Amino acid sequence: MSTPTTQPEVDPESADILQAVRNDGYAVLRNVIPADEIGAVRDSITQTVSKYSTTPPPNGVVTGLLRKDLSMAPYLTHPRFMTMMTGLFGEHFKISFITGLVNNAGVKRGPMHADWPYNQNAAAKVLSPYPDVMMHMVTMWMLSDYTIENGGTHIIPGSHKRGYAPRFGSNYEPMATYKNEVQMQGKAGDVGIFDARTWHATAENKTNEPRIGVLIRYCPWWLNLKPLTPGSRERRMIVGDDPKGLTAKVEPIPLSVFDTLPENIKPLLNHMVDETC
Repeated sequence: MSTPTTQPEVDPESADILQAVRNDGYAVLRNVIPADEIGAVRDSITQTVSKYSTTPPPNGVVTGLLRKDLSMAPYLTHPRFMTMMTGLFGEHFKISFITGLVNNAGVKRGPMHADWPYNQNAAAKVLSPYPDVMMHMVTMWMLSDYTIENGGTHIIPGSHKRGYAPRFGSNYEPMATYKNEVQMQGKAGDVGIFDARTWHATAENKTNEPRIGVLIRYCPWWLNLKPLTPGSRERRMIVGDDPKGLTAKVEPIPLSVFDTLPENIKPLLNHMVDETC
């Protein structure tokens, strides 16, 4: 008879975070990036997004962030954070997306949605009703305070258990305001975490200052990311030309950049490496 697989032991803080993510769909891990180092990282991300953003103001977005900016790399294997992720996915997991974000004054509320692979507008998706399996985790590395005023992300607690997401034309309109929604709040240096099934929306920035962060998504080793890879056979087969850009894409990391990364982060990114450059 085989021995049942058990979850790794975790410390009390990680246990509380894990319980919150499983029950409510989200949590906040406090004080991950040291206070005396946040300013340098924030400045670097701000400059990179200003230079390379693929969206018009007041939004600022840079996908495939490590291709342009390595300032976040030293923190991605922070022991407390890794303990929490191991508790969610087990020993083997990987990074799927890394995106720099600057939401400037004037950013408006966005539609309520679930992230890939649960977004039903995407060609590559898990069909609704979703299985009750945690297969993608979104983490928001806060480089400025996230507040109600500057647009801390709208979250609907417990919505990850519904098995479906709001869409236009349904009984759950994406642009509606939901009575049970909350906003994810935290201090610079904190990391917000939520299950990709959790209903969430960009919030309006009502201040005169930008809200700055880095969005990093994690998944278990077995989740197929090829449909996100530009030029891959699976993307061509499943997504095709995607003229409306409804299925996310993840640009590969040049080998020349990958070789400069800390050794302990490389196992999380091996699948993203472009060996030709």
